[in-house]
Amino acid sequence: MEETGALTAIQTTIGKGTLEFCGIKNVTYKNCFAVPTVSDEERKRYLEEIASLIQQL
Repeated sequence: MEETGALTAIQTTIGKGTLEFCGIKNVTYKNCFAVPTVSDEERKRYLEEIASLIQQL
């Protein structure tokens, strides 16, 4: 996905195109890939990463 530029396009569209337009600054983007198909350990790691991002707010 990264080699195609899709992640950059998503980050730009959501982060700059929508959130910054609405006045939200310092956007941190985290994409959790394929949540329904990854292992429980991977889902837990996703949640831990998101919790860490939230604590930094």
